[in-house]
Amino acid sequence: MILLNTFGWLTTGGAAYLLMRALVTHPNVSPVWLTAVYSFAWLLGFLVPLLPGGLGLRDGALVALLASRIGAVPATAVALALRVAATFGELLAIGATEAVYGALRLLGWTEPLPPIEDAESPGFTPR
Repeated sequence: MILLNTFGWLTTGGAAYLLMRALVTHPNVSPVWLTAVYSFAWLLGFLVPLLPGGLGLRDGALVALLASRIGAVPATAVALALRVAATFGELLAIGATEAVYGALRLLGWTEPLPPIEDAESPGFTPR
């Protein structure tokens, strides 16, 4: 699992680096440093429980860390572009998962989940 997660962060860092190269003319950033900064900002957003998806904190930390190397305006553009790309990627993954599950249900390879019994309903017996 650690190797799979490491591969995921390496590909995420590579994609972030390509996006930065497309938005910033001469970035003074290595792919390794950008991957570290992006993963640190993501971790900050993950650890704060009251912000859904680290909204604001993750982006602000990323801008603060990137601004030292590429400037505040390009850092803001990169952070916003990364947020939009991550959101579309998550929506695409959700859609693909739902499509595969729907296809498996049509083929009869899965059954719908049984309804969850309410503990307040009469006849409820704990399992």
